[in-house]
Amino acid sequence: MARSPRRLRPTAPPSRPRPERRHRQRRATPIPWRRLEDRTKDALRKSPGGRVLAAYQKRGKECKGALSGEVTRACEQADTALSNAVVAEIRGGLTLPVPEHLP
Repeated sequence: MARSPRRLRPTAPPSRPRPERRHRQRRATPIPWRRLEDRTKDALRKSPGGRVLAAYQKRGKECKGALSGEVTRACEQADTALSNAVVAEIRGGLTLPVPEHLP
């Protein structure tokens, strides 16, 4: 049996170079700061990096009327920055005290 000749596919025109994809930054779950125990909050604020303390102070300045229902965009961003700082410290190896009460 004779084989049939292969059909060649037409070559595609040269395409434009693809733009480089930016990888998304991992997002952490929001941490409810007010629900953490005082010992845990103290340990986080005293962390050697100082990122948590700076983010906590900024959140305190931006979120003055948050309890009365007036949440601004700056307050939301400061709250997210505080959560990210806590996660960064814990991922960096910070050890926290064992909680007294488990949920």
